[in-house]
Amino acid sequence: MLLYVIVGISSLSIIGFYSYFKAKNALLLLAHQHLQSDYITENEINDNYTEKVIKPITNLRNDLIFVSVIILILIFSIAQVISNDIIVPIVKLKNAADKIGEGNFDEKVDIQSENEFGVLASTFNQMTENIKKNTQELLDEKAKRVSALYDGQEFERHRISRELHDGLAQQLIAVKMRLENMSSKKENLDENKINDLKSQISSSIDELRRISYDLAPAGILEFTIENALENLCNQVQKNTNIMIDFSAFGNFNMLNQRIKIYLYRIVQEALNNVIKHAEATEIHIQLTEFSQNLILMIEDNGKGFEYNTNNLGLGKGLFNIRERSILLNGTFDVETSVGKGTTLRVKAMINE
Repeated sequence: MLLYVIVGISSLSIIGFYSYFKAKNALLLLAHQHLQSDYITENEINDNYTEKVIKPITNLRNDLIFVSVIILILIFSIAQVISNDIIVPIVKLKNAADKIGEGNFDEKVDIQSENEFGVLASTFNQMTENIKKNTQELLDEKAKRVSALYDGQEFERHRISRELHDGLAQQLIAVKMRLENMSSKKENLDENKINDLKSQISSSIDELRRISYDLAPAGILEFTIENALENLCNQVQKNTNIMIDFSAFGNFNMLNQRIKIYLYRIVQEALNNVIKHAEATEIHIQLTEFSQNLILMIEDNGKGFEYNTNNLGLGKGLFNIRERSILLNGTFDVETSVGKGTTLRVKAMINE
């Protein structure tokens, strides 16, 4: 198009110069004839003037108008081409961006050219694919976490149900049956029988307290995290005869309630795993604070297992520990092998 404009302007210049020299020559010729023939009539002068001067000027005007029209047409054509090359791709990109903003990640920009807009469209489509992939991964991860949350809640409900049924309920049933038996036989209550009933009732109360403590340990709310974990270790050691060594190094006074509860649950979950699966005789737990970081290490001398990051193995225990570590903006590592025991490490920020 630009070449056409140049050709048109050049043609206009040639026509203008040609008409100018043609009119000039006509005037010179007319003047020469006038000098040679003094007897030329006025009509002849007018005819020659019209023929030699006015007509070329008129033709020049017409040529100028024609060339101007052609140039305007060329300019409008160029403007239309430029508009199609610039505005249309921008509109396509805008429409695609709007649809992607609405969640339609299958939208593509179809610009088949090798200029800057073609490169931009290709980059835009690649970016859309990446967004689609990352969004799907986030949705899958969210679904897994929601599933793990509900699974954990369901698992906890079943565990509480079993403990109430197998522990407290059975003890209360035994007390009830003992009383019914004594009532039916109309036995006289001597001191030994009364003490025996008191012992059974006390045992039921202790079982109820244990279950309540597992659900919401009072030590977390009332004491420091070191005291709460130490009490937990002492209780587990008393009930299982597994030697548990707990140590804490650093200042934990700045921990908020959420971090304390999560750390407690992680240790509680780890101890339950060891009791159920590891067949260990010793457990070492160390909590360390340094540079606004917490390091929790739990090590046992049990039988270990084959560890796979895609399958955390034994029940939901390790999975729940990892999820709580993530909720603390921390990391979770496992070192284990068959016959070599297991070491769990959790690292978290204090001011998360």
